[in-house]
Amino acid sequence: MVQQLNVSLGSEFIFNYNQLRKYFDIYNDLFIQWKGNFRTGLNIYHVVNEEFAGFFGRNMTGINFFNGYNPLKKLIYEPLFHLMNPFVMMKISLP
Repeated sequence: MVQQLNVSLGSEFIFNYNQLRKYFDIYNDLFIQWKGNFRTGLNIYHVVNEEFAGFFGRNMTGINFFNGYNPLKKLIYEPLFHLMNPFVMMKISLP
């Protein structure tokens, strides 16, 4: 059973001092809080262009996904998966 659902859609623009666009992306976030202290998140983003320190990137898409469990509401375990550059990371945090 879903206890909380959050969906957002947005975009980010960054310009330099000459008003040239250095970064532009579009993203979608989904967060679900399940019954029993389980959490699920999904982030999909598309970078239209990025220019940084000599790097010029265009049309880059990424997907981040996580499942989390909070057994005591004092400690959160979240394995994170990043599908653009595949890796798995464990996040343990105190709320």
